[in-house]
Amino acid sequence: MEAIDKVRAKRKVVRSASTKFVNKVKSFLENFDEQNETNQEQLFEYLLNLDAKQIVLQTPNKEVENLLSDEELFKAEIEGSLEYQENINEVKYKIKNKINKKNLSQLAVNFKDANESYVRTNNLALSLNLPKLQIPNFSGDSSTYLEFINCSTNVIDANESLNNVDKFIYLKSFLSGEAPKIVSGFALTEDNYKSCLNLLKDRYGRQNHLISCFMNKLLVIEPVKSSFNLKGLRKLHDESEISIRNLYSMGVASGNYVHLLIPILLKQLPHDLVVEFHRQKYSKNIGDVKELMKFIKFEIESRESANTRAFTENPRKL
Repeated sequence: MEAIDKVRAKRKVVRSASTKFVNKVKSFLENFDEQNETNQEQLFEYLLNLDAKQIVLQTPNKEVENLLSDEELFKAEIEGSLEYQENINEVKYKIKNKINKKNLSQLAVNFKDANESYVRTNNLALSLNLPKLQIPNFSGDSSTYLEFINCSTNVIDANESLNNVDKFIYLKSFLSGEAPKIVSGFALTEDNYKSCLNLLKDRYGRQNHLISCFMNKLLVIEPVKSSFNLKGLRKLHDESEISIRNLYSMGVASGNYVHLLIPILLKQLPHDLVVEFHRQKYSKNIGDVKELMKFIKFEIESRESANTRAFTENPRKL
């Protein structure tokens, strides 16, 4: 038996198993009860399995194609492979139409976990036990745009098993508030997925807009009047750190905004800490925003350590 015959025989078994499973799912869909929660869960399982079937089919298809030299036979093989893929995609589309929109966000996460686990272990069951990533909803708050777009890019956009229509459906399911209005006029097509991403970026992800947003976040942080208010200092430090890290992630050098950031942060600090910072600034030549954040963190941790020690030595008095 030639090599190509062996590969075709193996593929025949895989295709036969896939066809039986597709027919099983079709039968299930014909008798589907939307009010039955068990049926809803079964939809997720079938969708994951169909996605895995497509992955398994890709290997023997490529092996056969690589062994063919005749152009006509090659075209025939491609057409045959596409028929199987289209048959599976048709059933997947029907399943997605039946899945409640509220479950789409969790489904997108399951897809990524399941696909990666299946490729690594060839055991779909293991994927269902993996920790599930969470994609935050985006409501139109520009300060959360970077977090949202980074998560959706890694979970949805990087998933090669999904076509752009699938990605578009999942992306829209994570939009809330005013954000869905921006893309409400887009039909579910391959090209419109990228157009939707570009429109969201143009509306919420422009660099100048994001810089202004994070600068404003720093301006509205609640000032701390007393250096003994450790809870307030912690909150001030953490909220400032988020905005500053986002500015750095966009490639904004601290030097460009140092004349703005340092005065803004110092204005929120207790007077005695401001005096201490200026003392260290001139003695140690400190002038960078990162150094200011280190200073604030050090002062907080020093006071926390002092309080812990005082409580240990004399708990009744405290």
